[in-house]
Amino acid sequence: MYKVDMSILSAIPEDPIAIRRTAPGRFWGVPELMRRFRFFTRWTLGGLAALCVTHALAQTPAPGAGHGFLIDKHVAAGLNCASCHTESPPTKPSDSAACIKCHGTNAQVAAKTASDQPNPHASHLGEISCTSCHHVHQASVLYCAQCHNFDLKTP
Repeated sequence: MYKVDMSILSAIPEDPIAIRRTAPGRFWGVPELMRRFRFFTRWTLGGLAALCVTHALAQTPAPGAGHGFLIDKHVAAGLNCASCHTESPPTKPSDSAACIKCHGTNAQVAAKTASDQPNPHASHLGEISCTSCHHVHQASVLYCAQCHNFDLKTP
């Protein structure tokens, strides 16, 4: 059988306060470590937080990016927020004038989609705003579906 030397246990203080008063190099309690490394942790964690925020702001994608919305196609084409929005940072949706700059007028777009039946850009309601169907930062909808049951996919 093994013999245990119980005299070693008398060197371990039972009082937690006494543990913190132990000579440096033997054992420092958490408060002592926090006091000694307070300066280091403040500057290191502060700098790390600032770096993370700066990186996040630089890498922040446009709202809705990566979800298959039209913003993904616009970003892939090399467009940025200022391509469609007049204010920086954007605070409101762009209007049809921003769409017309690149895609053409409603009549030009209707000519491009003439093979679609029914042609969603040749509406019996006349010219409908692009943003009635096409939403860049969220899922697009088919405006015609309010009354009709067309099998059309809206990008």
